[in-house]
Amino acid sequence: MSYTELNEPARGRIPRSDVRFHIRRLVDPSEGELAGILRVMRVALVRDPCFRLILQDNCSPSRLDALNRGLLRAALLEGEGELWVAEVERPESKGLREIVGQVVWYLPGNKVMNHDLESPNTWWNELMPLLSAMERDWLLRYFLPRLAGIWERCLPIAGDTVDDGYYCQLLSVLPEFHNCGIMFSVIAPVIFRAIREGKRILFESTSEENVRKYEHIGSRVFGVEDFLPLPESGMEVVKLWPFELLHEAVLGENSYWKKEKEEGVLPLVSYNQLGEQESTKQSNGRIHIRRLIGPSERGRSGVLQVMRLAFARDPFVTAIVGGDASPVRLDALNRGIIRTALREGELWVAEVERPEANGVREIVGVAIWYVPREQGVSDDLPTSELWWDELVPLLSDQQKNWLLNYLLPRFAILWDSYLPIPGATMDDEYYCRILSVLPEFHNRGIVSALSGPIIKRAVREGKRILGEATSAENLSKYEHIGGKIFGVEQFRTLPETGVESVRLWPFEVVPQVFVRNLHWTRTKKEDSRSELAKL
Repeated sequence: MSYTELNEPARGRIPRSDVRFHIRRLVDPSEGELAGILRVMRVALVRDPCFRLILQDNCSPSRLDALNRGLLRAALLEGEGELWVAEVERPESKGLREIVGQVVWYLPGNKVMNHDLESPNTWWNELMPLLSAMERDWLLRYFLPRLAGIWERCLPIAGDTVDDGYYCQLLSVLPEFHNCGIMFSVIAPVIFRAIREGKRILFESTSEENVRKYEHIGSRVFGVEDFLPLPESGMEVVKLWPFELLHEAVLGENSYWKKEKEEGVLPLVSYNQLGEQESTKQSNGRIHIRRLIGPSERGRSGVLQVMRLAFARDPFVTAIVGGDASPVRLDALNRGIIRTALREGELWVAEVERPEANGVREIVGVAIWYVPREQGVSDDLPTSELWWDELVPLLSDQQKNWLLNYLLPRFAILWDSYLPIPGATMDDEYYCRILSVLPEFHNRGIVSALSGPIIKRAVREGKRILGEATSAENLSKYEHIGGKIFGVEQFRTLPETGVESVRLWPFEVVPQVFVRNLHWTRTKKEDSRSELAKL
């Protein structure tokens, strides 16, 4: 059956002001209610890339309904999940309510990602007889383990797993009820409960267009994962973006949430009953700065997460990883950089102590420095190969050749032309390799705090601070804090990366700047505990 035959005739977009809808949780839905939910899921998800992937592009009603019934059964198991619906009263329906939206949540402590193949309650049991042997093997041996592995990579802090948070498995609204406030209302009860409990709120998206929408409402996107369908399906690679909705965005000044709350679209329960917003509004947490010398696995994972989020869209990094900024390649690159820093430089982190985290600190900023007389960025293979040796096996032969025979040699001699003082090399100075802070912690002085310990030492020793910018818009920021931009270097890239070329601006900040520049003198005055104030 074609998609057109599956979809019911559109009734036209419903004006937001004309809609009266109700939100409720279904604990033991009737057959009529289940039929209404399945209809919404069938219409809303028939074109969804992930559902098409699971069904290998054979999205017949029987296969779709078998998949969706399994997901609903799993959510209705006691202690595993919850099913919420949005219902609308149409004028012509004489008081009868029609289900037009639904959300399936899995609760903290659920086992949705355990994938016990012998359990009678797995969500795929009803679907299995409708699949071919090859499709079953693909689902059980490839798709499910890979899906579970995404969250193991994306939630490394303090041993968190997807089972520790509130995980939104399904969220769908009939097309004619889009932009009516239904999405906000149907997810709000669980979101505010998660905020009260200090739990993460986790989602996935299969649309790049929707990723921007989720970022707009205050979500942190972790990266993107590629899933390969069976060749027989004729489908292309399907991408999936895991992300987290941040508590600060919902309770703070994010424009989307602020508008929804001000317009009062929650129909059955008041905002205070849902979230007690005033009493649960949290502070941003206390920031701690420290150097990691022998980081634990948890510490390394926290550093990797910050680097992954900060550099997933950096054009220079995209070129290095061959145009594939997936978590696998980004982590391979970043693990190498971390290893080199621990051997030949210093790794500093900024941690936040959130009130709801019971004393557990979360890494929100990272600085990697190479110190004088070290060889971390030279082209001496015995010492510097550490940062790329894990990445290279993931690259094509052409990408390897570009990295090893073009980028690295050119990068190694870059500073020779900018430090003309006789005998001076970048290895004689303090070189900042990485400096990144999670977006929600920008403009809180974390960059200055992360830089402080090395800056103090550089001033004491009379050493330069060297670095590079990969974004033209950041140049004015570096100049504002006293940086001297030497020029710009352009690097050609491979066509397959999707990046035409990348530019890099080397710069320096000399010791005297930290004593007299307005930014740094103000920073020192604002932090009475900083030893920089003594300089």
